[in-house]
Parts: sequence; structure tokens; C-alpha cells
Amino acid sequence: MVGRSIGDAVTLVDVTMNYGTKYAVVHAVRQVALGFGRGSMTAVMGPSGSGKTTLLHCAAGLIRPSAGQVFIGETDISRLDEDSLARLRRSRISMVFQAYNLLPALTAEQNVMLPLRLAGQRPGPAQVIEALRQVGLADRAKHRPAQLSGGQQQRVAIARALITNPEVLFADEPTGALDVHNGREVLGALRHLVDVRRQTVVMATHDPMAAACADRVVFLSDGVVVAEQRRPTPESVAAKLAALGG
Repeated sequence: MVGRSIGDAVTLVDVTMNYGTKYAVVHAVRQVALGFGRGSMTAVMGPSGSGKTTLLHCAAGLIRPSAGQVFIGETDISRLDEDSLARLRRSRISMVFQAYNLLPALTAEQNVMLPLRLAGQRPGPAQVIEALRQVGLADRAKHRPAQLSGGQQQRVAIARALITNPEVLFADEPTGALDVHNGREVLGALRHLVDVRRQTVVMATHDPMAAACADRVVFLSDGVVVAEQRRPTPESVAAKLAALGG
């Protein structure tokens, strides 16, 4: 069992996630104990089917683990009812996916303000522009998604995730649909948030270049944490992933 640290934004205590029935059980995540430090960027890697996306979704409260506990700060989200968990997801954590999920008829600023509007709030223009400024797109506020590159669209999605001022930003393969240039734009934006804003970022990725932007890489295999790297390089990450069969 991992001890909880006051420096951790997220703590997983012996988290297990199983699918199926007792006759055909898939052990997606097995007794994972991890902490994700505040103001840091952690990449979660592993071969296809290793459990990295399931782990991320458990940590973000999108799915409930079969066993174990997940803490956001001091809050044990495993014990929350559905309404309380939904409120926590809206106010304290945000998620960015591989698909940008922007509404094509809305401008960048309208897409960014959407989470607050859905929560019954009216964000001020300065608040929206500041979120776009954090990802380097303040000058694209009036552009619709079709007028933006893939990298810019993903950065709008990140700005939308930031508008609620989350404690933790989770990113599931945020560069998976992007070419190298646009992927670097998105990784640069995430790194800027960590270095300047002290945002906590937890990212699942299959890309050694993306993982090398993190402060720490956690490797999964068959749902189990098998290794970690601090100060990763693309070469060290690729070598470890190859050794795991990724």
C-alpha cells in the first residue's frame, strides 16, 4: 500500500479494476498504489491492453474501481455518491481526450466557456481569454474549429478543461490524433501549464516523445505498475516500452 502524501494531488491506494463475470474476468488494473505530485506532470505508459486508460479513468472518477481507494487531495472519491462525484468532476478535475470534442458551430471562446455555462455560471470575457492565453490562443478566440489546426483545436480543448480551475488535468492520449508538429504544440502547452501555473497533469500516452515531456513516467504491464522513470528521455522511454512488448 502506498502512503498518502500531502504533496500529492491524486493518490491511488491498491486500486483494482475487473471486468466481466466470475467465469470470465479481465483484470484491467491490479492493486495499483500510486501518488501524483501537485504541480507535476506524470505520463502513464504501457503496451496496448496494459490498463493505462482504465487507470486514468479510475483516477479521474470516470469509472469506479472494483476495489481500492482514489483520493483527490484529501477526498476519498471512492466513497462519494453519484451526485457528489459528478460535482467533484465538474469543480476539481478536468479531462482532455484524444478527440477534441469541440462543437463546430461555436467559436473557440464559446467552446471554452461551455463547461461553466452548463453548470449555470456566466464566465466573464476576461476569464475565457485568460484560459485561451494559457495555451497560447488568445488571438484565436473568435475562430471556429474548422478554422484551426488540429493542434490548435486540442489546445482549445485544454483551455476548456482549465476554465473550471481544476486541481488536476487528466489527458488521455492528447496527441494521439496529431502529427509531430501539432503534437509538439500541445505538449508545449501542457508543459507550460506545469512549469508556470503549477498545474498537475496526468497523461496516458503511447508516444515516447510525449512521455519524455513529463517529470516522471509510470509503466504498466497487464494492469500492474512494473517500472518508473524520472527525468525521462525519448530513448529511455522507448527502450523500456520495447522491453515490455509495446
